[in-house]
Amino acid sequence: MRSGLPGAAKARGSTEKEKNALKLKERGREERGAYSTALHPGNAVCQEGRNAYETELDKRQSVESNIRGLGKVVDDTNITKLQLETEIEALEEELLFMKNHDEEVKGLEAQIAISGLTMEVDAHKSQDLSKIMADIWAQYEKLAQKNHEELDRGAEAKLTDLRHTLQALEIDLDAMKNQKISLEAGYDTQMEQLNGVLLHLESELTQTRAEGQQQNQEYEALMNIKVKPESETATYHRLL
Repeated sequence: MRSGLPGAAKARGSTEKEKNALKLKERGREERGAYSTALHPGNAVCQEGRNAYETELDKRQSVESNIRGLGKVVDDTNITKLQLETEIEALEEELLFMKNHDEEVKGLEAQIAISGLTMEVDAHKSQDLSKIMADIWAQYEKLAQKNHEELDRGAEAKLTDLRHTLQALEIDLDAMKNQKISLEAGYDTQMEQLNGVLLHLESELTQTRAEGQQQNQEYEALMNIKVKPESETATYHRLL
């Protein structure tokens, strides 16, 4: 009877060690699962940060494109404005020349009227010549006045249109400049937001890596604890 007791004790000891080994295995599986679960939130944070970064980057590129396009429009408008100003200046010079020419013609007419014509012809021919000259001058004055009025009206109308066009162009130019300033301000704001997202993402990533490193160390320590009982169990089985 007594000879059977040591065998029973050995069997009970073996059973306890096997139970402990199974518990350690189960704990190892649970720890691995917890480690994997803990990593998922970090991955989610990284993905959310990456998505936010890409969204802000798309916005920034869109704003940059709008600013470049608006800058080109502003440059083209400035060129058109300079061309209009040059055209207006040339037209004003033309009007001034026409007015000066008209004054010169009137001065010449006055000189002719004062000095008269001296010709050695008989009285009859002199009267005919005077009448002819008067008719010619009358026709010339009438035609010159008509041409002058038409040219003056046309030039004034063209000048008025050009001034209106220039005024509208200046209004559009001011509006575009204000829009460009607004876009640049929005661009600066979005850049600040993007930098904030990047800093937050880097902080979250650093924290996630630190947590992952710590959990990895804990997991390795757990695996070392697990390996020891398994080794003892294997040794025990070999002894049996």
